Amino acid sequence: MKNKLDAYRNAGLKAVEFTLKFQQPDGGYIWEGFVKDAYHKQAYTWQLFGHFSEAQRLLNWVKKNTLQSDGQLKDFSGDIYKHSWFFQGAHKLGRFDLSYPVMSFILSCQAPCGGFPHFAGDELIRSLATAWTGVSALYYGNVEVAKKVAQCCISMLEQQPREDRFYFQMTQDGKLATEKDYPNAEFIDSTKTMQCYWEVG
Repeated sequence: MKNKLDAYRNAGLKAVEFTLKFQQPDGGYIWEGFVKDAYHKQAYTWQLFGHFSEAQRLLNWVKKNTLQSDGQLKDFSGDIYKHSWFFQGAHKLGRFDLSYPVMSFILSCQAPCGGFPHFAGDELIRSLATAWTGVSALYYGNVEVAKKVAQCCISMLEQQPREDRFYFQMTQDGKLATEKDYPNAEFIDSTKTMQCYWEVG
């Protein structure tokens, strides 16, 4: 077991060291020809392996270049999942100047059923964004939001009509989205490979 744990740690360390090579001189993580919204996990993962200075430089860059007045991050296109990851990294480093406005934006997107959409303004909420934002709410100390998220996740599970599928979208008021009302309803098919496994958390 120890050998496996060591292997996992070494794999994580290699991944962090690899991503650190791409941090720009100004602290940012965007360069010509690369996607502009792929820095949501860096502050979180870099600090896990002791790279606090690099993480802080990235956060300074974010504050200067991508934080918007409403708490959104530029080029994230309202992606709640990515905002939630970024929030956790900033909050764990005590960067409340970033985590508070970002969380304010995230919370503004919570549906009446307690869930969250993948992207702000989406008609349906999704399991991944909902569950991960629930974790963020706990870091933030907002237990009530976390409880609503948990209740939403339980409701989604209890409404599943088939054992071989996991439908991972719901309406704003908490009804599971299936083909009955949504012909293009998305789901994980447990009888097939190459499924979006991340939606089950």
